[in-house]
Amino acid sequence: MRHRLFTRIAFIAAFVAVPCLPCPSAAQTMTPATQRAAAPDFTLNDGNGKPITLSEYKGKVVLLDFWATWCTGCKVEIPWYMEFEKKYKRRGLASICVAMEEEGWEKVRPYLHEKPSD
Repeated sequence: MRHRLFTRIAFIAAFVAVPCLPCPSAAQTMTPATQRAAAPDFTLNDGNGKPITLSEYKGKVVLLDFWATWCTGCKVEIPWYMEFEKKYKRRGLASICVAMEEEGWEKVRPYLHEKPSD
């Protein structure tokens, strides 16, 4: 048992200690910032009916997530996104989570009421 624990700790320590180097192929295929196109603008209403427009986030890093109340993976990811935004908001991170329910807010509001955000 201790051997397994030590192995896991050693693996994690090695993973953290080894610096991540940029992938040479990614640098070669990345479009220069001056040649990149802006994301298409859109406006959606939040749970209170207030419009949210993507262009209002210009200059920020936007984590755009499409989710559904029935999606098991989404239920795991959304708290992570909320944590990321709370941690990195001052550095320019914003997250927009778009519910993909056919019933719209009729289905989403009760779900969000069960699982309130901080």
